[in-house]
Amino acid sequence: MPVVYCWRFLSFISPNRIREFLTDHALRADIVDGDGTPLRFTPHAFRRILSTETVNGGLPGDTLGCRSSANGGRGMWQRDIRMVALGAVLAILAGCGTQTVKTVETAEEATDADTTWTLAAPIRIDGVRTADGGRSLVVDAEVPDGAHACVRGLRGELETVERGTVYVRVTYETPSLDRDSGCTGTQRVETTVKLDEPLSSRRVVVNSRDVYTPAGATPPDLRQCGENGCDPTPPRCTSSSYQQAVNDTDIPKHTRWEERGCDDTWLVLDLSTRMGPVCGEAGDGCSSSGISQRWFYRAETTGWRPVTTNGAAGCVGIHKVLPALPERLCASLPRLDRG
Repeated sequence: MPVVYCWRFLSFISPNRIREFLTDHALRADIVDGDGTPLRFTPHAFRRILSTETVNGGLPGDTLGCRSSANGGRGMWQRDIRMVALGAVLAILAGCGTQTVKTVETAEEATDADTTWTLAAPIRIDGVRTADGGRSLVVDAEVPDGAHACVRGLRGELETVERGTVYVRVTYETPSLDRDSGCTGTQRVETTVKLDEPLSSRRVVVNSRDVYTPAGATPPDLRQCGENGCDPTPPRCTSSSYQQAVNDTDIPKHTRWEERGCDDTWLVLDLSTRMGPVCGEAGDGCSSSGISQRWFYRAETTGWRPVTTNGAAGCVGIHKVLPALPERLCASLPRLDRG
């Protein structure tokens, strides 16, 4: 599946959306076949266009992993200038933030002819809730703000519904990529997405990134799903449950864990995070260090909730903070060397 990463947000544009871009801009640019009918393109064809033009510009074909399009297919694509022109149009539209889309079409829209407006996604999605009996979704989002206009054309659209999941897209235009725009602040806005039928129990995915579910939420709000999915594992004394606890702790991603004690209510984990320069093995002259923490967790319906840290030996230190912790879980704890 061809994937185009958007500026700043690392969310991808789906093949269907790419196909829409191609078709729409072929019509706008009046790109037609030999018989005068509008040309139809596929995401695969667009990928070939980009790879061929990039190779023609001097980038080695091996870099793109498309040796065949750089050699055998070069003559074929060079013969079709119309497809190259369409590729340039789409590259401007769906580039990774360094390209821009000028959408000034009428005098009314051209409030500032010198301002370049860029198609963008929200900085952050703050929440999703239902409206109109579940037939609409209201999406709260964070967007740029400043002394002058920083957002226009805010819109929420239903993208598709597949396998019990509703996919929506929220976009707007902004000059905030221009450092002189003054759009250095943020503001909270909302946009409404009309659904073809009530949401019911289906999940919602916003901009292929943020996932929300009505399960376990207080209507009309939807509940945002975290790293552990929409249905996290209940707290248990198992490796998968321990890993979920680590994921919910404010620590670096590459942290390792060691279980020190567990029952139906409490969990004790020693967490170790490697620090230092990114390098090879110690024998190659590379040195690194680690930082260790001992975390205590309490069981809740959604999983293990981190409560506090304490590296003292035995129960004396931790009982000052968590007197309810059973002695059998702390009596044999060694003093933790933080590193």
